[in-house]
Amino acid sequence: MTYCPSTISIAAFCTSYFKFKREKGLAIMLCLAIMICFGKTAYAETGVDGFIFPSPEEQLNEMEEQGYSDEEIAIAQSKLYTNYPSDFGNKNARVILSLGVTVYKQELWYYCTPAAMRSILKYLNPNFSKSQDNIALAIGTNATIGGTNDLATVRSYLNANQSENIYVFKTKSTLSTYKGDTYTAISTYSAPMLTNISTSIGATNWPYYENLGTSGHTVVTYGISSDMYTSYIGDPIAGTNFDNLPNLSNIPQKYPVTSSTVYDCLLGYMY
Repeated sequence: MTYCPSTISIAAFCTSYFKFKREKGLAIMLCLAIMICFGKTAYAETGVDGFIFPSPEEQLNEMEEQGYSDEEIAIAQSKLYTNYPSDFGNKNARVILSLGVTVYKQELWYYCTPAAMRSILKYLNPNFSKSQDNIALAIGTNATIGGTNDLATVRSYLNANQSENIYVFKTKSTLSTYKGDTYTAISTYSAPMLTNISTSIGATNWPYYENLGTSGHTVVTYGISSDMYTSYIGDPIAGTNFDNLPNLSNIPQKYPVTSSTVYDCLLGYMY
């Protein structure tokens, strides 16, 4: 099956959706209604800073192979190909939109992704009971590579262990797309984002930039202001003091960062 982007901006759908109901059925119907497609050529996975990024085509084909319904694939497709205008969002009022996510500290110095995933899965599925060690084993986290690099496996694991949200992976594109996707994740889908950043690039405003520069780190984005100026981050490495890393015990596990700062450090995200 060949998948393709919609030529209609889905920002209008998101705006109208916020004004009405939040039922999943309505979201599915609206996603299907606005999809006008043209053929798209598949392209292979790409790697950035050691990460393996699945392409949109690969994600959709995998979902079809795994037996996802047409409606579920339609939601994933709309997420993958959404573009937002620069004026998207509520600029007339500043309200903090946030989810009650418990942030778990990473248990090992290279466990940021398993810890962030556990925070997300426990929020979406309170019965989720796997440990960070279990998650790490399933997604290939190890000390040799200093963490986790196969984000296709991460996305599949997130989707297999909860039924509240269909996660897709997107690479860094524009600031408005990042802010719009974050706003949509929190407001429409009530689902925390798994955010991949590099605190060694463009991160001078990050809370621990001077202490720890890393080419790859995973955090949870659990909130955003309605004007999308500020993102709210849950950080698994905050509050830790590992022997081979700087002491970050004084950094709070939840903190605000301007969305532009997150974007400057951004590698990709799942929402």
